Amino acid sequence: MKSTILLILGLLILALGLGYNYFYRPFDQYQAQQTENLELVLSGQPNEATASATLSFKLTDRQKIAQLLAVPLTLERDELSATDSAWLRANQPGMVTLFGTQISTVSAQTVIGEIKQISVSETALTNPKLFPLIVVDHEGGSVQRLTGSGFTRLPSWQTMCAQPATTSAQLLSRSASELAAVGIDVVFAPMIDLARINPVLGSRICSDQPSVIITKANQYMTAMEQVKIQAVFKHFPGIGQTTKDLHTSFDQVEISPTEAMLYQELLKTYPQSGVMVSHVGVLNQYPDLPCSLSSACVGQITQNYPNNLVFSDALEMTSARYQVGTTELKSLELTAAEAISSGNQVLVFGPQVSWSEIDRVISFLEKRYQSEDTFKNKVDTALTRVIEAKL
Repeated sequence: MKSTILLILGLLILALGLGYNYFYRPFDQYQAQQTENLELVLSGQPNEATASATLSFKLTDRQKIAQLLAVPLTLERDELSATDSAWLRANQPGMVTLFGTQISTVSAQTVIGEIKQISVSETALTNPKLFPLIVVDHEGGSVQRLTGSGFTRLPSWQTMCAQPATTSAQLLSRSASELAAVGIDVVFAPMIDLARINPVLGSRICSDQPSVIITKANQYMTAMEQVKIQAVFKHFPGIGQTTKDLHTSFDQVEISPTEAMLYQELLKTYPQSGVMVSHVGVLNQYPDLPCSLSSACVGQITQNYPNNLVFSDALEMTSARYQVGTTELKSLELTAAEAISSGNQVLVFGPQVSWSEIDRVISFLEKRYQSEDTFKNKVDTALTRVIEAKL
């Protein structure tokens, strides 16, 4: 009887301890699991959750860095140029973002097939490489790359947000099916920025009503999830009140509880989605530092929503390279390094960035990876998340 009582008491204490950890220290639990997974990856032990991640650590240091990049590819014809093909074959980036105008389904499918065939031809059992994910901006209106023959031309996001639910749902469903058919894996949309007085975003912004934004974002996410395309919410933590174009100027905003609620609601609902971090300064946090380069700002996602893949906004933007007290812009290489150090997991580059510039970024990050343990850990963590997302 005495031993039974002691056993019950012991189990009760254990249960209380587990309950405390679960309800009051959930991120500790997550961190412990991540550490265990990383150890399994590095040791090469088979594990269903980390089997593909194990392959990533057989890549060279340069290839690991390349896996964290979403590199730009502008389509000007129905096939890859020799230069583009050679660069992709040599570097095997983790993602390729398509740019161009009036791209048809035939052109998109042909080029995407070429990109993925390059990966197949370069694969070897002793040095496995991964298919790049194919990414495209797909908000509708002025920000829709795939608009040529065979693709549905979406109205602006603002127009879709004002449409009856059945109309916008049908449009989004048809468009998502077209994207999936040509091989798109990731879309940079929907925008969930809360409309304020904004002369810059214009019709790209949905509404000043949080309920409308959430309803339409749900429609967008449903359409993409049905065809297994990963959508990326943007632009965290919210740029609905910017008065400057962040491509050419740095700006600061104060994030309201309503804007925070939008991300809390949608990231909780879609834990496998992506989220793009903007280069805006946050007045009620670190006003002179872009959110994308602030570990505190990016950490609000990585700590609270650890399953969501974190993308930077395009790193060549002036707002990303801004330095307080000077008009001189930070180098693209240093900006990329700080983006990784701050917790971004995918580094995005726009169409103005050349292959030679990306080569310099990769070399710079590779040297830092080999010389700084803290940076190496950041890269390895991001790499594991990218591989998990590719599953």
